[in-house]
Amino acid sequence: MEWAYRVSPSTVGVKAEIEALQNGIASLYPDINGLPELKSEASKFIKAFIDIDLKPEGCVPVTGSMQGTFASFLTCSQCDEKRYYSVHRSWLSGPKAAIGGHGTEVRDI
Repeated sequence: MEWAYRVSPSTVGVKAEIEALQNGIASLYPDINGLPELKSEASKFIKAFIDIDLKPEGCVPVTGSMQGTFASFLTCSQCDEKRYYSVHRSWLSGPKAAIGGHGTEVRDI
């Protein structure tokens, strides 16, 4: 497939990526909470772009919408200990197929 336009990557971005790889970033998983510097910059961007004040703690950098949705779901599901948040149908069968928040309670579904 041929593209009508070819856009070269930013030199700054390419150099930063090479430097990060040379410093061993490829062997590390990022913290699920995100990098503090990235969260801070995301907060500043949101303020500049849509004029909304959002604390850096509220910014969750993700690699894609599916990861973001899943991470948000997991985070929100842990806000109330009384709610069930995990369903494991792979090893349970029948009407009792939901595992409670801490893996101890089973309820009919």
